[in-house]
Amino acid sequence: MNKTDWEILGKFGVTQENLSVGGSLDLRGCTGLTALPDGLSVGGSLYLRGCTGLTALPDGLSVGDSLDLRGCTGLTALLDGLSVGGWLDLSGCTGLTALPDGLSVGGSLDLSGCTGLTSLPDGLSVGDSLDLRGCTGLTALLDGLSVGGWLYLSGCTGLTALPDGLSVGGSLDLSGYTGLTSLPDGLSVSGTIFKDF
Repeated sequence: MNKTDWEILGKFGVTQENLSVGGSLDLRGCTGLTALPDGLSVGGSLYLRGCTGLTALPDGLSVGDSLDLRGCTGLTALLDGLSVGGWLDLSGCTGLTALPDGLSVGGSLDLSGCTGLTSLPDGLSVGDSLDLRGCTGLTALLDGLSVGGWLYLSGCTGLTALPDGLSVGGSLDLSGYTGLTSLPDGLSVSGTIFKDF
């Protein structure tokens, strides 16, 4: 969406300062999109997949359901205190180096291929699965990390150990995880542990 697009929306009484969408907002593939308006409120899902020019999310962003940022390679950070009711897809966001403390995701969190990510934030809450496949820069997980669904760690070559108190509500995929030498204290996995030996 460019300046002309915002001017067209302005003819309908929508300004950058008060954009509120009751349903979903689909801007997938808008490679020229560099910013969204502060205070943007989306009642449904926000689709920004492939918006490679986007470098940051707007202050006061509110998303009622899911947030799709897959392949937003220009994105370097997320908002402090970001909360997403549904799933959050950040797969392939290679410019992302950190996540905000207190990040809360009601559904699944997909960080696969986020090679610049080196750690997970304090207070991370994931209601369903956490996909960290191919996060080669990740060197540690949080002690006491709890994931409601599956935990995918295949290809996390920088991890040297699993954290104490790790709790996984589904299965744990350790295939391609070469650094594992022992299992941590207090490990709880409701499903299966997959490891290629």
